[in-house]
Amino acid sequence: MFGGPVRRLLLAFFLWAALFVWAGAILWLSSLGAEELPPAAFVAWDKLNHFVAFAAGGWLAASAVRVSIPSRRIGALLLTAALVVACFGAFDEMFQLLSPGRSGADL
Repeated sequence: MFGGPVRRLLLAFFLWAALFVWAGAILWLSSLGAEELPPAAFVAWDKLNHFVAFAAGGWLAASAVRVSIPSRRIGALLLTAALVVACFGAFDEMFQLLSPGRSGADL
């Protein structure tokens, strides 16, 4: 399905690495003070920025799990990806409490 076991392994490695880079970028942005943050892509809608960022993380998580465990059912795959990204989001909110001038612990 993914071009053989070696190609699947390389693709899985790439997807997991991309997910960790995404998580690192989110944590880096969370560590910045309020005055250091770059301008928002959608200035008026902070929640839309979060939706787009975490949708990208969800896609990476779902893709990484799908390639790593191709026999997993779609429902279990989506639940796993949603849980991974939701747990990371909760961690990120707590992490923001450590950043000067930032609030955290938002739903």
